[in-house]
Amino acid sequence: MSEQLQKLVAAYNSDAETTLPQRFNAIIDYVTSPTRRWKELEELTGIATHSWQKAYLGKQRPTSEMLEALAQHWPGYAFWLMTGITDLSALHLCPPGAHPWPSTPEELASFEEINDSSWQTQLSIKRLLAKHNDSEPLSPLEQAKLDAIWDTLSTRLRVDEALRAVLAKNKKE
Repeated sequence: MSEQLQKLVAAYNSDAETTLPQRFNAIIDYVTSPTRRWKELEELTGIATHSWQKAYLGKQRPTSEMLEALAQHWPGYAFWLMTGITDLSALHLCPPGAHPWPSTPEELASFEEINDSSWQTQLSIKRLLAKHNDSEPLSPLEQAKLDAIWDTLSTRLRVDEALRAVLAKNKKE
């Protein structure tokens, strides 16, 4: 058995085996406040509160619209939501408190802050570029925001490259 496969087998435990509804609930628990959970989701996505509640309580399966909404608003969790697999090299994480695999909770903790800001930056760029590609001119404020994002992104890309190099080095050791 290869060394990497041995590591994966050693890291596996039955807690890592989760269902889509369990992962769906874990993300909702982490990204929303307990007192306004359903209202927050409705305001953010346009999907009715009762639909979110029914899916969360297991009275219906999460709809494709709900899954897409979670993936778009919290893209760092999208891959884990659908597969149950974490992949640090691609920044595919699970929320704190959820059961990662094959990553460990300790490995994920160092990536959480970087992941959130990186994804938010990419989503901002996507929205601005979509507007620009639809032949709508960007307002001076939007153009300034895009310029600032590009400056920030170039810095983050250098940081991300350094982190990936460290990860690659640590995997070899």
